[in-house]
Amino acid sequence: MTQAALTIRQPFLLAEGLGIAMEVTLSELTAQQKKRFHSIIEQVKSSRESRAPVFDRESKDILLDCLRLFRQSRTWRWLRSDMVDALSDFERFVRKA
Repeated sequence: MTQAALTIRQPFLLAEGLGIAMEVTLSELTAQQKKRFHSIIEQVKSSRESRAPVFDRESKDILLDCLRLFRQSRTWRWLRSDMVDALSDFERFVRKA
């Protein structure tokens, strides 16, 4: 069975969106989750217009929880549409992976 792959065309845009999501949900994350989420952002930044990094189950759970909480914030509604699209595509990819 082949795994689906997501090509990250603008890693900077996605990484910035994830950074904003982390800032907004900071109070909901434990110290360990913050560290793990920061490493996810670093992996995305280093992807340089290539395939999305592969995450372990715990990282996926943290990422999906953070994005779920972020979508409920006012900040989400103020994001540029291209950043919303990048985050939504990434979230869908992580859910399927």
